[in-house]
Amino acid sequence: MNNELNMRFNGNELGGVRVVAISAEAANARTVSLQFFSKNKKEMTDKVAVTAYISSDANGDALEADSATLSFSAGTDGIVAPLAATDAVGNTVLLLVSEDDGDVDLIITQTSGADTHYVNILLPNGEVFTSQAITFAA
Repeated sequence: MNNELNMRFNGNELGGVRVVAISAEAANARTVSLQFFSKNKKEMTDKVAVTAYISSDANGDALEADSATLSFSAGTDGIVAPLAATDAVGNTVLLLVSEDDGDVDLIITQTSGADTHYVNILLPNGEVFTSQAITFAA
């Protein structure tokens, strides 16, 4: 029996993720559309589940401290679920589950003032993917 854990979906190993689009801010919310792809750089053809967190810096080194003003939900694609209620990490650690075509829409709602956030996704090989800045106006 092989005890090695591989992230394999229909014969493709999860290779990474890219930001397809970040919507304009509307009603204090922005949608971050993500696409997971295989190591062969093809869009995934099965569900992908990953852990993500929201940071306040471009390096992904600091969890967003002002998590009380943030909320997260899924758009038209995928599932978004906070992994913890408000505690030491607030609600900024998330489970993201894509649809069968490897995409997920993360809606971030910021309820107080101007701020900048980054979505960080933990990949199975230990790498962390960090999105470009997601800014909110005052």
